[in-house]
Formats: sequence, structure tokens, C-alpha cells
Amino acid sequence: MWLKALFFLIVLLCTGCDLSEPYPLFQVYYEQIPSSNSAWGRSQSRIVRDGNTVYTTFMDNRHHQDTIWDKAIVQKKSGDLSWQSGAEFVTSSTVNMLIDSDGILHLFVFVPKFDEVNTSHIGGLKHCWTTTVGDIEHFNEEWIVDVNDVDYDNQLVNKRLIAAIDGKDRMVVAWGRQLSEKNQICVYSKEKGKEWTYTPVATDLQYFMVHPLVIAAYTGEIYMIAEQFQPTHSLMFFEYDGTQWKPPKMIIDLNNDPEASTEEGSRSLVENEDMLLDRSGTLHHLYREKYVYYHSIRQGDSWSKQIIDFGDVDISYIKIIEVNGEFFYLVASNGKLYVKNANGGSIHETDMPEGMRQPFLYLSVPRTGTSLYEKYMDVFFPEHEISSDYPTLNGYYLRFEKTALQNL
Repeated sequence: MWLKALFFLIVLLCTGCDLSEPYPLFQVYYEQIPSSNSAWGRSQSRIVRDGNTVYTTFMDNRHHQDTIWDKAIVQKKSGDLSWQSGAEFVTSSTVNMLIDSDGILHLFVFVPKFDEVNTSHIGGLKHCWTTTVGDIEHFNEEWIVDVNDVDYDNQLVNKRLIAAIDGKDRMVVAWGRQLSEKNQICVYSKEKGKEWTYTPVATDLQYFMVHPLVIAAYTGEIYMIAEQFQPTHSLMFFEYDGTQWKPPKMIIDLNNDPEASTEEGSRSLVENEDMLLDRSGTLHHLYREKYVYYHSIRQGDSWSKQIIDFGDVDISYIKIIEVNGEFFYLVASNGKLYVKNANGGSIHETDMPEGMRQPFLYLSVPRTGTSLYEKYMDVFFPEHEISSDYPTLNGYYLRFEKTALQNL
């Protein structure tokens, strides 16, 4: 009789307990950073590394509820020293950051126009760059699209812009826009020592495409995959072959899917996640289709895909990196960061504190100008939430040796 009573006592004590096995830990260096974040730009280039120094921008939006502008503050960290603050830029979006082969820092700043209604969405685009390696106080500036040339009826720049750089220091910045009631994709590019060149890649698309993932290849190609503006039901592929832009291709279109007309479908059936060009020149693409995440690989003019299995981890954002010819996933989920070998193996949870609110995930990867052969991977992990919470958001900076992933 006493055995039965003991049994029921154990059941009672364990009711509500989580008896699942925890994921093994992956050791990282981390520190909390006093920063707010903007909800714009989940695919932007936000962190770069050059040798022993890492750079990023913190968003100061403490006055976001009272003004349409924020401040982007340039930051750098050398080794294990404290973060240093540098120049500040007025903006109403997050700032794209690149680094060239000489160690010069480049920023792409959306500058809001102050004399228009809804000015947080209307503005120009400025390119800012340092002249001395390691200097984050002094920047040269030039307009890519002058703020004086835009107005409410002539919105030339979309703040959801993405920048990339290749191994020859050719910079590319791209965005989708709606102009004269037409859906367009715009690309500005600049080779080292030359002027900015504008290319209207597509001028009359069926859907308004935004958040273009962009990769500029050392061999001259440019690859982009953009997603349909909300609700997102399609993804489109754009390719520059080194001499001309090929006709865009719709690689996923669920606009006619039965779920697209439901309440659930109004929340977007697909989502762009990440893109990588590996050392062999093969293009990798991560995306969500309905409730499944896929790793797609381009083979010729077609794509082969496989399901990304992350067990019971609820993926919020996922990225892919290459280390010595192997591929690894980094996943943000419920305020935590997980890692896994793309070819299988166990899921590992990083040993950072809990309690973050839906953080974005930014990495120091080659498309930002960071060398593939840098020893460390840097992760900028800022929270994002609804606008009213901007002043209270924080983030983390994480760092780990890339080769440690090969032990997973």
C-alpha cells in the first residue's frame, strides 16, 4: 500500500515539471549591450569584423514615440576591451554596414525627409565611409539618392534596403519600391574608385517585392532573392551574370494557394531567411514555406531543397554559415540561440542568459566584407518588439571560434 502512495506522491510532485532532456551547451563569449533596436531590417548587414576588431551600430531610439527619427551610433570592440562609441547618424531605420579589403568601414544610412507627412518612410540614401582604419569618429559622406530629390509622390528609396560587398570591393545596395504605380527592384553598385551606378533591374513586377537578400560574387555576378510585401506569399530570384541582368524568376508563389485567402494566410505563407555563396560558387537559400523551413541549393537553373529539421525548437530566424567547407545553422528561438551542423548531428544551445524578447540575428559573414577565414564568428542579437517597447529593448553581442562548430 505504501508503494502505491509513494507512486502517487511522485506523480503529484512532478506534475507540471519539464522532464525533457536539455540540449547540450555550446560555449560562447557574450555580453549585454545597452542598445535599443529598430524593427526594420531583419536581413540587413549589421556587424563586421576586421582582424581583432568588430564593428556594429547601436540604435538609440529612446525618443521614438515623440519623433520620426532615431540615431545610429557606430561602435567598435577590439579584443576583449570595452565597446567604444563613435559617430552618430540621424535615421529612421537600421543602418547597413560593410567593410572593404583595406579595412575601411562603409555605412548606408536612410535619411528621413523632415518636411513631409509620414516622413519616417520618405527619405534619401547616404553612403558614409571612414578614411582611416579603426577610426569611427570621422566619416566622409556622399548621396546615393539625395533626400532633396524625394517627396511623398516620388519615394525613390525604400528603407528595407540591403547592402553587400564582393572580394574586389564592389559594393551593391538594393531595395524594392513602388513608383508611378509600378513595382520595381532597384540596384545601385559602385566599383572601387568609381562612381555609383543605378540599374533598374525590374520596372513592372506583378507584386511589390522587398527585403532582397543580396550577394555580390568575386567573379562579377550579383544574386538577389526578394519577398513579396505583406502578406508574403511569394519569393523572386534576380541574377546579374557579370554582363547583364537576366529576367527575374518566381521561385515560390503561393498567392493562389487556398490558405492565402484564410485568416492564417494573411500572416504570410513564405519568408526569406538567408542566402550564402559557398567557396565552390554554389548558392544556398534558406526560407520558410507555410510551417516548414527549407535549405535550397541552386544547381544550374533549378533548385533542390531539403527540410531543415530542428526538432522541437520553434524557429524564429535561421542563418547559415560555412566553416572549412562544412555548413552550420544558427537559429534564434524564443530568446535563445541554437547551433547545429547542417548535415546532421545534435542541436546545441548556447550558454547565454534567458529572457530576451524575440531577438533578430545578425552575423559577421562574407557578404558584409568580413573574411571567410576570420577566426571568430560575431553575432549581434538585439531584441525587437512593438514600437512602444523600443526604449526598453536590449541586446547581446556573442562571439565564438568557428572551428568549435566542427565538434558538434
